[in-house]
Amino acid sequence: AARMPSATAKSVKLVLTKGSRTGYGQSPQPWQQEAIVAAATQWDEKEVRLFDHPRGSGKTREIVLMTHVALRCLGVRLALLITDRRDLDQQLHAEATRFFEKNNCGDDVLNCTSGQELDKIIVRLAEDPKARAIITITLQSFPFVTKKLPPALRAATLALADEA
Repeated sequence: AARMPSATAKSVKLVLTKGSRTGYGQSPQPWQQEAIVAAATQWDEKEVRLFDHPRGSGKTREIVLMTHVALRCLGVRLALLITDRRDLDQQLHAEATRFFEKNNCGDDVLNCTSGQELDKIIVRLAEDPKARAIITITLQSFPFVTKKLPPALRAATLALADEA
């Protein structure tokens, strides 16, 4: 599958800072900005990255901000936000929903709980090459979801796990 291109540090910082100020009322923390800029500017070099920060440092917020940058700067069309527990899934869904509503990006954050819902999202993304989606799911659902993705969409998918 074709790899998505990296972005420039300047464009990532601009999108990241504007999105964070709009969505959270403040700039990202320095370690969040450093991690996201590094990931985005080296996007075509690695498929897997680990953002390892201590509890309470804003990992969930960093996941939402990385999703925002990936959708705006890196050609990502589908973001899968994964947690290992239902309560974290609901927390991540609520935080992402608030952020993307405040940024008025037109990106809906969906909590996919059935195969039928997922099928509808995949069909919409396959039919409209400009469509994007953000889905929060549990780790247990992840293998099921990835099996359903057509190769072209899989190449434009970002998977981020929180506490998994």
